[in-house]
Amino acid sequence: MGQVPAIVRTPKASVRAEKVVLVMSAWSVRWAAIRKAVAVVSGDIIMTPPIPNELEQMGWTDGLGVSDGRALGITLVVAGAETTTFLLANLLYNLAVMPAERMALCRDPALIPAFIDESLRHSGPPQRLFRIATRDVEVGGCLIKAGEWVALFFGAANHDADVFPEPARFEMARENANRHLSMGLGIHHCLGFAVAKLEAGALIEAVLGRFPELRLGETLPVPQRTSLLTNSFEALTINFDG
Repeated sequence: MGQVPAIVRTPKASVRAEKVVLVMSAWSVRWAAIRKAVAVVSGDIIMTPPIPNELEQMGWTDGLGVSDGRALGITLVVAGAETTTFLLANLLYNLAVMPAERMALCRDPALIPAFIDESLRHSGPPQRLFRIATRDVEVGGCLIKAGEWVALFFGAANHDADVFPEPARFEMARENANRHLSMGLGIHHCLGFAVAKLEAGALIEAVLGRFPELRLGETLPVPQRTSLLTNSFEALTINFDG
């Protein structure tokens, strides 16, 4: 087994991350206040959503407040921008290092959705997120009690050999590639999955239409090492001249 790069969180990166969170938090507070005011007039569903029975039973009947709007705003910005950026970078990398698959896509663009799904399974951006157990449950002989936090490693699930034979192999014809968990599942399924896949498809079509011989540049890719949450690159140089 090869060496696994260490997770590096430098003081500079930490300060930058804290500043980003503060700026986004301030922006979201203003956004939430404006949206709530608009909701009073227009009945906007973002700030005054229908209350499901489950939420009523939990005692939540007031819709979204400012703090909720702030959290929602940050979540949507991060989920809709950062993860998509990482996905597009991973797709470009795969195109550059997989000439056989790249040529197959050039010959038959109808294969692009399969390429995107297998990329999401094989090398998708989301690697780990947290969930809170709603009830006691036993998984693999380990008891998880209600209220406990659980770290879910989507990258590991996407490489489960019982579900995906030879998981380390990139197989565009894999029939169940769309069973990956990179877009979440159930109530946690990504709200913008259709937009993200549309963006990914548009990128691949545009790049292959003009640069079918793209390859990696002379500068080696730099993996993202600041966080365990995502799998992508801090720097990726692509030579579009072929």
